[in-house]
Amino acid sequence: MKFKVHLTKITNFFYFLANLSEWASWSRKEYNQEWIRLTGKLTIDEKKMLKQFRQVLKQTSKKEPLLYILFFQLNKRLIWPNIKKGVCYQDYIVIKKTFKIFQKRFNKTWNDSIAKKIKNKFKRYINNFNYTNSILQDLASFYSKPIDQRNVNIFLILLPSKIKTGGGRYDLKNQAVILERSPLQLISLRTIEIFFHELIHLYFEQPLLEKLSNIYFKKSSIRYCIREIIAGALFPDGYLSQKYFKKNTLSKFRKLSPIQKLSLKSIPLIKDYLDHNKKVDKNLIKKIGKLCLTRF
Repeated sequence: MKFKVHLTKITNFFYFLANLSEWASWSRKEYNQEWIRLTGKLTIDEKKMLKQFRQVLKQTSKKEPLLYILFFQLNKRLIWPNIKKGVCYQDYIVIKKTFKIFQKRFNKTWNDSIAKKIKNKFKRYINNFNYTNSILQDLASFYSKPIDQRNVNIFLILLPSKIKTGGGRYDLKNQAVILERSPLQLISLRTIEIFFHELIHLYFEQPLLEKLSNIYFKKSSIRYCIREIIAGALFPDGYLSQKYFKKNTLSKFRKLSPIQKLSLKSIPLIKDYLDHNKKVDKNLIKKIGKLCLTRF
């Protein structure tokens, strides 16, 4: 398994606009506050444009987040042609106009030469990380999923330097992990932990965990909860973080979501499975599923 790093201006520009529009509940307001502090208050025209852009994002994301899929595709030369094919003419015009109006503002946050240096530095870091092979072997054994020689694509979203948080997600369509980090936070164990959490979702959960979850639990919310609890009990604040990075994560984070609390509660169970070379099985799925039923 090889990690291929992507850091492009157009993808970061799209993320910048999408987050500024606050079209989804998971948009990060703290990012926007810092971006606006750095680039100036939004003008009336910009606010109007973001309102239209927000509606396009909502309209095109009813089945799947189409614009995210298109802007995070590997061949950046195909982005605009594929968007033109994938959305109606009116939506395409709104998207192009939004990019045009916000071009100068985004340029204040972006530097091509610095981005290139960051990309190369992270590429060396992620591909030479000491524990990668051991972690992959643990995950492969636990999830009964052999490791192949595929490329795992990693898209970097650069946040303002003062942002100390960040996040990640996975993209099945583009077979990619997306990492949101500031340049100061990017080269860190926390980034590695977030990456492996998302890699679990992207690669290791299929087919066994997904199959067992579907057999014993019909509600999609419960199946989602099962996936998140198990992955969270491994990384970023779980057993494999403790095993490889010698972290005591239980006292570090005060504000935890219900699923994060259940992940921490499940660490002893997951530890027992890994320490005794046990695989994901129906007993594990049922136990974690019962925890989820207390929340949904």
